Amino acid sequence: MTCCDQTGNPHHVTVALRLAALAWLAMALQEVLLYARPDPYGEPYVRLWHGYFAYALAYNLLGVMLVSAPMLVLWLAWGSRPVPARLAAGVHRLQLGALVVTVVLDQLDNEVMRFMGVHLTYGLLRTYYRVNAWGDDMYRIILGDRGGPGLPFLVLLLVALGLVWTGRRVIRSKPLPATLPPPAALAIAIVSL
Repeated sequence: MTCCDQTGNPHHVTVALRLAALAWLAMALQEVLLYARPDPYGEPYVRLWHGYFAYALAYNLLGVMLVSAPMLVLWLAWGSRPVPARLAAGVHRLQLGALVVTVVLDQLDNEVMRFMGVHLTYGLLRTYYRVNAWGDDMYRIILGDRGGPGLPFLVLLLVALGLVWTGRRVIRSKPLPATLPPPAALAIAIVSL
């Protein structure tokens, strides 16, 4: 193993943006599955979903770019100096881990919204934990879900594992023949925010 990564900084900016794009696609898939299924009681989750879907995608992009911003700033600030290979791999894995947590929390929020009509918050968790609402009734509700019994957990697991698998492949990938120059990467990052 060499002391420094010879692929150059534009490659790392491109990898960071590709990881962000993968997470955004994973969240878009979760949104499609959310809007395509009925609520737990068999009614449509959203009747006029066309306008809401675009907003959901925009908010998901905002969340992904906020999580990815520190890594993008690091790569842009690093400039053209050589990057130690272990540092590059570690930063990319950190970004992937943060994006997986973001995607998982998004799916959990989607399902809480689908079941209860409220967003997942710390206050909600604390309140329902204190009244012991996570008992046998919850299991019956989850198993009776008309949108697919157990499907929320399957989506949660498969999307997260798929993101980890594809993200690791992106991190290990060779540089693309055409990489983004730092000004273009900065413009993409700012426009998406």
